[in-house]
Amino acid sequence: MLQATNKKKGSWILFVILFFVNIGFKEVIRFLEVNDFLLEGIFVLTFISLMIFFISNTYQLKNILWLVILFYFFLLFMSFQNLDILKVEYGLQKVFLGLFVPVLCIIVFNRYEWDDKSVLKYLIISVSIISIIGILYKLKGGFFDRSVSFGLLGSIPFGWVNGMAFLSLVLVREKSFKQIVLSLFFLTMIIWTGSKGPLLGVVLVCLIFWNRVLGKKVSTKIIVFSIVCIAFFILLIYSDDIRSVRMIIDFLADPEEYSEGVGKGSVGTRQEYIATSWRLFLENPIFGVGFGGWQSNFTDHKYPHNVSMEMLAETGFVGFVFFLYLLFKLKYKKIIAYVGLYGMMTLLFSGDFSYFRYAFFPLLLAYVSNDNTKL
Repeated sequence: MLQATNKKKGSWILFVILFFVNIGFKEVIRFLEVNDFLLEGIFVLTFISLMIFFISNTYQLKNILWLVILFYFFLLFMSFQNLDILKVEYGLQKVFLGLFVPVLCIIVFNRYEWDDKSVLKYLIISVSIISIIGILYKLKGGFFDRSVSFGLLGSIPFGWVNGMAFLSLVLVREKSFKQIVLSLFFLTMIIWTGSKGPLLGVVLVCLIFWNRVLGKKVSTKIIVFSIVCIAFFILLIYSDDIRSVRMIIDFLADPEEYSEGVGKGSVGTRQEYIATSWRLFLENPIFGVGFGGWQSNFTDHKYPHNVSMEMLAETGFVGFVFFLYLLFKLKYKKIIAYVGLYGMMTLLFSGDFSYFRYAFFPLLLAYVSNDNTKL
């Protein structure tokens, strides 16, 4: 068995590649779908993945890996509960993207030696590349036109990954001036997207870990607190011009009016989706309506924008408990784990189970990276 002491130190280039593969593998699925090879392609990818799992040295991932495989086949089986082939294919792509893609990346990651500080640094580099590409793309396609994608990603996932980089910086207790400036850049990227979910997720995590955000040194606490106050007043002054801030303020001022009025297209529909998911769960409490079957109740959408309600409605109590148990088995004492928890928080506002890879990847990083750096 390959021991950790014999591992080569991982490079930032490898990390960036793994980060991009985890996020961008959806393009492979889209290619299979366009060429009418999705069902067969998923089974081929599943077979190849299992071979990789069994022949790789995954002693550090052994318990998690078996749990992922069992959960994967449970969701695979639940996908075939649907009679519509399109819903079956949708369920299959969700489970492969959500579970196997991040695990495959972590198996490659685990062949090298990493520490917490390097993981955070390389994540910041990865998101910086995505942000620079996004800025250049938007300069050409429409800088403030939200309908234009942010380069490699849409507005919401772009906000998600920038939130990850932001938290990787602000949750470190000892911050340099450079780190503070970079964190402001990533916060600006989140606000620029106009998406409420990523911004709200960042705010909630910062409130939970407020003492970490302020930093360890008194001078750092003063600087960070001053910047937060200045940013707060700027956001209030220009709230009418900043889409995400304006919407959050309007919702907090009058939730019912906002949900039924101007916010009906986002908050209002999400409330309707959650209510429908709960109803589906109560009607099918044990195994749900089938993985990918939630869309049977709506002609305009496939998922409820809340991964917890999605699991309850589509896989019932059994699948939901399986999902929680998988999360319970991971480790949560590192900053990269907090980044993963932020990902889970954003999945309560947007995305389906296929986007679980955004949160699962950093959670797995926390599980396998060396805990030899004081953060």
